[in-house]
Amino acid sequence: HLVMHDIAVAQEGMTMPGEQHVRALLDFGYRWDRAKPLVVHCYAGISRSTASAYIIAAALAPKRDEVELAQTLRALSPSATPNPR
Repeated sequence: HLVMHDIAVAQEGMTMPGEQHVRALLDFGYRWDRAKPLVVHCYAGISRSTASAYIIAAALAPKRDEVELAQTLRALSPSATPNPR
């Protein structure tokens, strides 16, 4: 469980996505045994979850073309808009 807000610019009282979140996300992804599908979600399901799914997928398949991966995620979730942070 990662706690961060869907913001790209720091705002008082909110947690911006940061390097520590990416490290925790990667640790989680590397521990996934792939026995069952992995579900990545956030409150709205369009920004943080998309970025998280992309990060995990890219890390677990480093030889996969990143553009093709992004296009696949876009096709699976047309409303997805990854957080730019």
